[in-house]
Amino acid sequence: MMKQPKFKGFSMEHGKWFYGHGWFKIDWTEEYKQEKNIGDQAMLYTESSPVDCELGSMGQYTGYEDKHGNEIYQGDIVKRVDDIPITAEDGAEMYSTWTVTFEYGGWAFRNTPASPAISYPSFYSNAKYMEVIGNMYENPEYKNNPLTA
Repeated sequence: MMKQPKFKGFSMEHGKWFYGHGWFKIDWTEEYKQEKNIGDQAMLYTESSPVDCELGSMGQYTGYEDKHGNEIYQGDIVKRVDDIPITAEDGAEMYSTWTVTFEYGGWAFRNTPASPAISYPSFYSNAKYMEVIGNMYENPEYKNNPLTA
């Protein structure tokens, strides 16, 4: 039996993350947007009721957890917990970080703009060593990264 996909999305109205099953983009017409003063949104169906979420915040659950047992979602930013820091020219210690993406039919880690990493670790064998440290929605500097788009 196939599992129903699980998603998370951020609601500005409630100021928090919601988790649920199934979502879709509401394709508002420009006339309706102006009339109601709203923008594009997505709907997330939670256990209790539908919630309007910010479109850029929606992410699907990968089916994997990080080192601490936290669920890993599409758009999350992760770092390897047992990684050795890389020392930059100015002496600052930097850790490799990746964003979680879905590409070529599977989940993948992609370098972030701030990451000194030069390779992409295998998702399936490395997820358990990762730690979720944020997401692209709350860290917009990662949103426009051509490597994660």
